[in-house]
Amino acid sequence: MRLNTRFLAFVVAALLFSPRPTRAQTDWKLELYSDAQMSSCAVNFNGPGIFQIHIVHTGTGPSLGVGFALYPPACMTGALWAGDRINPEFGILSNTQHPFGVGVAYNECVTLPVYLGYVQFYAFAASEPCCEYGVSDPADEDLDFIGVSCEPSAVPIASGRVIIDPTSNCPCESPVAVQSTTWGRIKSLYR
Repeated sequence: MRLNTRFLAFVVAALLFSPRPTRAQTDWKLELYSDAQMSSCAVNFNGPGIFQIHIVHTGTGPSLGVGFALYPPACMTGALWAGDRINPEFGILSNTQHPFGVGVAYNECVTLPVYLGYVQFYAFAASEPCCEYGVSDPADEDLDFIGVSCEPSAVPIASGRVIIDPTSNCPCESPVAVQSTTWGRIKSLYR
C-alpha cells in the first residue's frame, strides 16, 4: 500500500506544528519492550554487540500518527545509536535521535495497538545496572511528545519504559500474560 504524499505532509504538519496537545486521551502510551512479541520490559545485555528496543503505540481509539524521541539516558554508558527500523508501511520523518525526534504517520486512521518498529544500539560494554530508558520529548523546545488523533488534533501520550540490566532492586513491570480459557479450567486450578 503506497502512502499518499499529501496525507503524509498533513500528518507531519499536525505533529510538528501543533503547539500543545488539545484533547485528553489518557490511555495513549508508547510502550517499550526488549522484543517484538512484547514479552518483557527487561533488556539483559552484557555487550559488546547490538541490542534492540521495540516500540508499540497502545491505547484506545484510532490514531493518525505519533511524534517522539528516544535519546539514550546517561546510564547507558558505552552505547552508540545504530539506527531505527520503523515499519516501512508508515511515513517517517527523521529519526529517533534527531533534535526534532521522529514523526510517524500511519497510512490512515488505525486502531491501536500499533507496532512501530525498533531502535538499535551498539554497546561496547554493559550499561549501569537498573538503567531506565523511556520515550522523551524531542530536544527542540518547540516540539512535544504527542500523538495525533483522527480529528486531527494533538493528543498527550505517556511513555513506557524498559530497564536495561535489571536487578532485584529495579524489576520492570512486564505485561500480564493472558490466554483464552473456560470457567471449568479456572476452577480446576483450585481443586
